Amino acid sequence: TPPLWRVLGYYVVLFGATAALVSIAPGTLDYVNAPPPVSGFISGPTGATNATGEAAAPWRVVIATVVSLASACALMLPVTWVYVQTRRKKGFEQSIVQTLIFLPLVVSGVILLVQNSAALAFSLGGIVGAVSFRNRLRDTKDTIFIFLAIVIGVAAGVHALLVAATVSVCFNAVAVVMWW
Repeated sequence: TPPLWRVLGYYVVLFGATAALVSIAPGTLDYVNAPPPVSGFISGPTGATNATGEAAAPWRVVIATVVSLASACALMLPVTWVYVQTRRKKGFEQSIVQTLIFLPLVVSGVILLVQNSAALAFSLGGIVGAVSFRNRLRDTKDTIFIFLAIVIGVAAGVHALLVAATVSVCFNAVAVVMWW
């Protein structure tokens, strides 16, 4: 089976399994495409409350976090496969492939942590500003894939998983068409 057909099959299985899960247990839809529950673990200046004015149960926060991280990883796997396939002739760096898998997880985790806290966001900005990145990418196409990893991580972190899935599928479709 050609690798690109495997990517299509992966999306079909992933979306089919998600649709089946939501139809069997409609409550899971709250975790698939809804704002993450706000935890009482991290309280901002106004206190950590959800829409009803109370802190979410810790288990709901953990489940929402796991769904967010797993979704980011699941939606980036086919992107990395397309990256490897489309860069096969020129060669690709294994470190970029690993970055494409790990970066959305980290970004999603950061977004979940920061949520609506300006203080945490500015603290994170200061930490990132203090870290220097010394790795240069050889090709601008690699930069686009890295940017996509950030976009999918942010979308997963804010639980806009339908947006993340749409971006993943559309990006791969365009990347494959341009490669051909």
